[in-house]
Amino acid sequence: SRYYLDGTALITKLPLIADVSDLGSPVLGSQHVGVLNHSSTIDIVRSRLPGVQLVGVNSYQDALEQLEAGTIAAFAADVSILSGWEQEYPQYRNLPTLLSAEALAIALPRGLQYQDLRENVNNIVEGWAENGWLQERMEYWGLP
Repeated sequence: SRYYLDGTALITKLPLIADVSDLGSPVLGSQHVGVLNHSSTIDIVRSRLPGVQLVGVNSYQDALEQLEAGTIAAFAADVSILSGWEQEYPQYRNLPTLLSAEALAIALPRGLQYQDLRENVNNIVEGWAENGWLQERMEYWGLP
């Protein structure tokens, strides 16, 4: 069962960047956007924002340091990660438009022999959704 819809977002502290369309716009010119090296985010940003220059970073800490130094205008990652940054560093804000959306789910083995396991897991996740526990956890962690 799907239990959360995550996606690729961008975070920045630059006031002139109000939405993803401002990155690479003729007004602001080509902007540098940080992405984790070897991540799937690279292809997403390339396809959705072809006018930006990608800068590979080796860690989230590296991205934060480059944002602070001004060597990148924004950083792209999962919105679930960046929501935590936004809470921890109030000078940063997530841009309102997601570049992608992916459903998160629990991976289970294939095969009829695992049908009972799949049904039990699905029932548990559905119960969490019905009784509000999933929503409560999302609010607790500040997830959008």
